[in-house]
This record gives sequence, structure tokens and C-alpha cells, in this order.
Amino acid sequence: YELIRAHGGTVELVESRGGRTTFAVTIPDEPVRLDQARNGLRRPA
Repeated sequence: YELIRAHGGTVELVESRGGRTTFAVTIPDEPVRLDQARNGLRRPA
């Protein structure tokens, strides 16, 4: 998760059916500045 976020991407739960879970992982086409990507990072409690 942190690796995806560090590159400005997202991980989202899309759907759960019949005991299966699907996630959408998105990484931007264009690079993002490291400080911009880090602003969205949160550390687990």
C-alpha cells in the first residue's frame, strides 16, 4: 500500500462477491513529486 501511495497511486476496494474481493490499483502515468505523494501517506496506528 505505501509503495503505491508513494508513487501517487491509490488502492481501492471495488467489489466483494461470492467470497472474492477485488481491488483496483491505480498508478499515475506521469511522475509525482515525492513531497506531494507523501502528503497523502498515513502511518498505521
